[in-house]
Amino acid sequence: MSDMAEIARVGITAVLGYWTVLSGPTLKVVEDIDDYLRHLRFGRAGEESTTKTYAGHLKRFHLWCLEQGLSRGQAARDLARYVMRLRTTPRATSGRGHGELPADATLGPALAAIHGFYLHMADTGEVGRDAVEALFTTAPAPAGR
Repeated sequence: MSDMAEIARVGITAVLGYWTVLSGPTLKVVEDIDDYLRHLRFGRAGEESTTKTYAGHLKRFHLWCLEQGLSRGQAARDLARYVMRLRTTPRATSGRGHGELPADATLGPALAAIHGFYLHMADTGEVGRDAVEALFTTAPAPAGR
C-alpha cells in the first residue's frame, strides 16, 4: 500500500483526550476526520472509547478512499462498494477473528462512524447534501418483496 495510516490518542490533559487518524508517509493528522472525532468527543460529549472505535473505522475508510482515488463526495456515492469490500475482506488485525470474514453485526459500527462523519461534514459545509443523501437513500424494493 502506498499510503499508511494509524490511530493515535490526542491527550488534552492527563485524563482527558480523544483519538484521531494519522496518514501519509509522515503520519499527519487527517484534518476532516480529526475535526469530526474532536467534535464527537467534546461537542457531543461522546466517550473517549467511542472516538477510538470510530477512529479505527474511519482510518480504514480513509485508506480505501485514497486507494480508489475518491474524494469524500465520490466515496459517499460509492459506499456500497466499500461495504462490499468490508464484507469480503478477512480481518487483518491480530487476535480473535483474525483471517475470518467480519460478521454482519460488526458492520453496524463502521457504518455508524461513516454516517456520523458525513453528517458532520455536511453541517460544516465540507460536503454537499447530495453526499449525505447518497448515504441515506435506498432504492425501493421491487414489487412483491
